[in-house]
Amino acid sequence: MTQTHDDDVLMVKEWLLTLPYFSEDKIQRVTTAYGTKLKVFFPADVVTFSIHVRDGRTPYLGGFITSRSWRVGENWHRGNDLPDGDLTREVFDRIITAAFSCMAVAISESSRHLALTPQVV
Repeated sequence: MTQTHDDDVLMVKEWLLTLPYFSEDKIQRVTTAYGTKLKVFFPADVVTFSIHVRDGRTPYLGGFITSRSWRVGENWHRGNDLPDGDLTREVFDRIITAAFSCMAVAISESSRHLALTPQVV
């Protein structure tokens, strides 16, 4: 039995929901010309993570993470490509590991900027 694209997207969403932080209200499904994107909003509104599920001869899974705010003097959101490959749990796990690593760095940088901000007592 061959899975349909919707089945693939639902499978990836189920994988996301097995992780501690993720819940239905944190995942937004977006359909594009290239496939389906599941956007996930991480805590502290620091980064947005999206995982792409593409239909084709071999279903594809890829990820991207972007900052949620601009840096001073910039008018774009910085982003990072994450691992990609065939639609497998192994590729999914590599994407999630990379996403959490990027998120940890983003939160750390955000906290550092807050620590440098003068506090009024």
